[in-house]
Amino acid sequence: MSTLGVNIDVVLDNLNTALDIVNVDQEAMIKFMNRLISLSSKVDQIFLSDIRVWSAAGAFPANATLMDLLTEGNKFFDSCAYLSIPVADRPVVQPTNQIDEDQIIDIKTTGRSLFFVYFMLMTKGSYQYDCDIATNRKVPAFLHNVFNFTGNTDEVFAKLANFEIKKVGTSWVEHIIMTGLGSEAQQRFALSFPGYRAFQPLRTVKPDKPLTVITRRAIRAIRKFLARGYFWEIHSATRDPTLIARFGSFNANLGNLMLEIYTDQTLQKMEDAKLIYRKPTFQFNADSYKTWDDELFDSIVRRIPIGEPRDFIDEDLYEEKENA
Repeated sequence: MSTLGVNIDVVLDNLNTALDIVNVDQEAMIKFMNRLISLSSKVDQIFLSDIRVWSAAGAFPANATLMDLLTEGNKFFDSCAYLSIPVADRPVVQPTNQIDEDQIIDIKTTGRSLFFVYFMLMTKGSYQYDCDIATNRKVPAFLHNVFNFTGNTDEVFAKLANFEIKKVGTSWVEHIIMTGLGSEAQQRFALSFPGYRAFQPLRTVKPDKPLTVITRRAIRAIRKFLARGYFWEIHSATRDPTLIARFGSFNANLGNLMLEIYTDQTLQKMEDAKLIYRKPTFQFNADSYKTWDDELFDSIVRRIPIGEPRDFIDEDLYEEKENA
């Protein structure tokens, strides 16, 4: 079974006119697909035999566009993959009359399905498989209550690809921009993104233990960073794996930092209020936070284009004590 080879210069032609609320960074998506298909990971590997496309004529011209495939009822990720393959190596196009009717997807359904998966990844950070959309708490209630999605999550995934959607990974959401979102969606995004929960206490709760020069510098750097907005490097779906070399584990280091600056009573209140999952316990070898400063956090630069940065107020958090 051969691995899909990619050159997807034409893969996203005319997509913006096809899908009302979906906007795609075409150049970035091309680079993403090239990286995806070159991976050796078995989970993230797409094979030629995974891809199915069809048309009434049983063929597409060599210069076919994404719009051509979508208007024939093909699935989004299969269409992207098909167009990314050199013409001579593309899979055989099946006649539409040999395809089950429920496999043929109209463009409006493609747009809604992309929005569904985009919103799920943006708010949950991962695919939620085999979940009832209306009742399962793993699925954002917004998708059912506001956009009237029903059924099972796997049914939505199946409208976008004939292969398992996990093979596409999750980081493609960085290259999708939803336009025309209503206020409800924007307000939901403004609450926070997956990957940021461990930072939230530092944003909202003042320390109630004396600060050292080191802990004050770390808190200031974190608060200044959070005021800049949200960033793809931190988001669970698109997390930069190189951050751990620079920052250490965020969860372990933030836990140790909180133990230094908050009393046990305050930490318990945070847990009771579900601001944190549980009170942190001391983690050995998690002392990278002692080197965190503005310059280090300024190296995180890929801002999620939702919401606006806030003014940072460099407040006195309490008097520092001499660092031992």
